[in-house]
Amino acid sequence: MKRLLVFALALASAITFVPSAATALPPGVVPGPNSITGTITDENGQPLPDVYVSESSLTIGTYTDVDGTYLLEGLVGGGEYTVTAIDVSGQRPDATSAPVAVSDTSAVVVDLVMQPHPTSRISGTVTDTAGAPLAGITISDNTSGLFAVTGVDGRYAIDGLRLDTTHFLVARDESGFHSS
Repeated sequence: MKRLLVFALALASAITFVPSAATALPPGVVPGPNSITGTITDENGQPLPDVYVSESSLTIGTYTDVDGTYLLEGLVGGGEYTVTAIDVSGQRPDATSAPVAVSDTSAVVVDLVMQPHPTSRISGTVTDTAGAPLAGITISDNTSGLFAVTGVDGRYAIDGLRLDTTHFLVARDESGFHSS
């Protein structure tokens, strides 16, 4: 539960709400009244295991299983809730949510789709003090562990860097001829 408090609840992800009449219950899940069930998937429809799912007051929560399914039981029927999915691995945005009204007579199905973090590219050119391009220089991002090596024109590009993160670039010349 303490891990949950570390994450900011961002609502920028795409949300898919599927009414229970249109969706079959996830395999192996047998929900009763006063419950919410569903599946958490990625943008390609693949199930996401180990995602923390809770209702709005954060008193009832669980993790998705290997099939991305979850079951929240013991809710007050007739109550209004917000189902929130949080990827504690940090691979996806901090939270995806959807509002739901819980029924006294049947389970409510809420399927959520979590989008990946938006990423970008950092690129540039490494030169010596005279402005000549340097080839073979390793440019690494200490935050993500991603790196690139400059080409003969001194240019590099690092793709897949999260937009919501500060990145620290370091240039290394394995030959030892140059220092940064």
